[in-house]
Amino acid sequence: MIAASPAAGEQIAQRLQESLARLRLDLDRVELWAGALEVFSQPILEYESRRDHELTPRDSQMQPKS
Repeated sequence: MIAASPAAGEQIAQRLQESLARLRLDLDRVELWAGALEVFSQPILEYESRRDHELTPRDSQMQPKS
């Protein structure tokens, strides 16, 4: 068996740390996209707008009093 030099061992350790850092970033992205997919796969809730802010035909014909 061939013994690795200390510099080679440090280089291997550095590459391993860089690989783990990239893996953590990839996992963060997977979690983000999984959460987004979960939310967007849900049906849209029923929605009814409030109509109290709309003008009725009678309101639109009224002239401002001077």
